[in-house]
Amino acid sequence: MLDKLLAKAAVSADSLAHLVSVTRGCTGAQLEELVKTLYILAVESYPDPSGNSDGHADPIPLNRRLINAALDEVQIGSRQKFGFHVA
Repeated sequence: MLDKLLAKAAVSADSLAHLVSVTRGCTGAQLEELVKTLYILAVESYPDPSGNSDGHADPIPLNRRLINAALDEVQIGSRQKFGFHVA
């Protein structure tokens, strides 16, 4: 699922491994929210995503710092699971 969501990104193997490890057990909706947040943060960090002279946009660079910032923003990991809890 991540490969489809990250199709327009440039992610190093180390950053991708970090992303996979910190999102283990997340739902598809959580992953989608996280990746959308990553793209927003990346575009804000790199204000000229216009691409190169051939008219095609360059891949959006994502790194560990942006991944951690997106995790903080969407608060994955700190959310409690829904369901019944023993009182």
